[in-house]
Amino acid sequence: MFPFVIFFIYTIYIKYVKKVNLLFLLSIAVVTTGHTLFFINFTTYFPFVSSLTISTFVLRILILKPFLILHKVKISSLFSFSMVITLGLISYLVYAVFDLTLPFIKDIIPFVIVSITGLLVYSGISYLVYSMDIYKGRIKLIVTACAWMFIHSIIPINELFYHDHILDIFIITIQILDIYVFMKFLLETEPKVVKTNRENYL
Repeated sequence: MFPFVIFFIYTIYIKYVKKVNLLFLLSIAVVTTGHTLFFINFTTYFPFVSSLTISTFVLRILILKPFLILHKVKISSLFSFSMVITLGLISYLVYAVFDLTLPFIKDIIPFVIVSITGLLVYSGISYLVYSMDIYKGRIKLIVTACAWMFIHSIIPINELFYHDHILDIFIITIQILDIYVFMKFLLETEPKVVKTNRENYL
């Protein structure tokens, strides 16, 4: 099911996008490869799956880079009560899952740490773009970041403690939702052009 849905998303993106972003297409290919290895054997291929996941975050960050205008970021929103609560919950979630799975991942801790770091950086960039309040569909970035947090939290539990095929389907569904929503953001939103002082003068 996953490959067919991904092909469908590919088709929609290429059909409706004004200018194809090759980084986005590459990120979909990387995610698809990672999921294939994941379902073949999570334990055996974890270093490869983790590396592909990290690559996905790097590609997503590069895709979002043109959308980020630092001087447009609202500093007050970064220190709001809701933001503090959100950071606290995310920190606790990361710590809880890491602590729970630590006995099983001692040999691959570097991959885990880098993967979690990639997730946090991607989520942070998404929130910065969202906090700029200049893109109409910016809430989609928060949805995709939350989707990745859920996937990172539930996969170790599902694979190492209690494996359930229903959770497998749920994970695939969330991943497809993430890709589709991110694609919608790219289709509906274009980076704002920042004028330089010289351009303003002219």
